[in-house]
Amino acid sequence: PARSAFYPGSMYMHDLALIGDKLYANAVGHNAVIELQWDGSFKRVWWPKCIERNGEPQFSRNYIQLNSIAAGNHLRGSFFSASASCLGRLRPGHLNFPVDGRGVIFSGYTREPMCVGLTRPHSARLRGHQVWVANSGYGELGFTRDGRLDVVARLPGWTRGLCIIKDVAFVATSRVIPK
Repeated sequence: PARSAFYPGSMYMHDLALIGDKLYANAVGHNAVIELQWDGSFKRVWWPKCIERNGEPQFSRNYIQLNSIAAGNHLRGSFFSASASCLGRLRPGHLNFPVDGRGVIFSGYTREPMCVGLTRPHSARLRGHQVWVANSGYGELGFTRDGRLDVVARLPGWTRGLCIIKDVAFVATSRVIPK
């Protein structure tokens, strides 16, 4: 590496994306996408509307598990996965946090869900005009169509990493841990 930087653990970054000449990360612990600066600082540049209370974004803790970036040509043309579409009493990581069917893909343009009904979506990727995602809770790989997931493969385990090169999807899986 030509350089390195250390960021607060409270950001809980899951994904990185190079969009244009800027490096972005999803800061799960802040419910936002951040731009990583060359001097080691960061600035919040995108968040879904659902984390706002009285017009103020809630950056203090992880409320929705915003965890991946399907990078487009710019932030507004990108998409972002999360395990929930609203602030709730229970937060991700709590044993009773409801996850089944509550995951979403947010549109960078509208900052609203454009795909619903997912369970722990990870590794959203933009391929052409389609958003592909690992629907981890069910070990599925699919793409969004008409607001829902069109499943193309079911794999044994928790689908977590996704890379698409030409017409081949590389999908990582891990063992499912009960509860």
